[in-house]
Amino acid sequence: MKYVTAFFMIILTLAFLSCGNENANENEWRKDYADFLEEYLTDSSGFYIGDINGDGIPEAVISYNETNSGVIAYYNNNGFAILDLEVISLWGKVGYLEETKQLIIQPFREHTTGTFGFVDYIIYEWINDDYIPVLTLNRESGNYDVSEYEQGYINGEPVEFIEFEDKVKETDALLYEKSTWFPMTEANEIEDYLEYLNQFTLN
Repeated sequence: MKYVTAFFMIILTLAFLSCGNENANENEWRKDYADFLEEYLTDSSGFYIGDINGDGIPEAVISYNETNSGVIAYYNNNGFAILDLEVISLWGKVGYLEETKQLIIQPFREHTTGTFGFVDYIIYEWINDDYIPVLTLNRESGNYDVSEYEQGYINGEPVEFIEFEDKVKETDALLYEKSTWFPMTEANEIEDYLEYLNQFTLN
């Protein structure tokens, strides 16, 4: 009996893991992505089409500037979805960790006395057919004049100063030393997005 149960558990797991691919219908995903590119691309932005999370379905990545600020279109259990990776200003960055296929975003960072001690980080990982935050680091700006820091939070939980600082240094290294980004195609190089997408297939 236990072998029968195990067999059905395997079948259910495989069905669950493949549902995102099924939602990306061969005849519909290209149109969804073409519409997405038409809506979100600007003359100065670029885009990349490729399987960045290893699910066998191409994703559509749009970047607006050198910080890689932008949006990503993908398919999850519910079908077409969009992940916002917007950086608030040039004082931030988005990166891709190729080894783990994670996305790391720093929407804004400390750069003046008024933003002393400020920290904001999110790392997304592809888990169970969707992008899930697996790490968040948050701390509001402190008082520069007296070197006073606000409380730091890891995944929403308050932690000691040293623990928080160590995690910030580790995450800084991931973004600024180990992360990469995708080769962008300029928006003005493509006249027909739907035709361009015909070269890509589902795996």
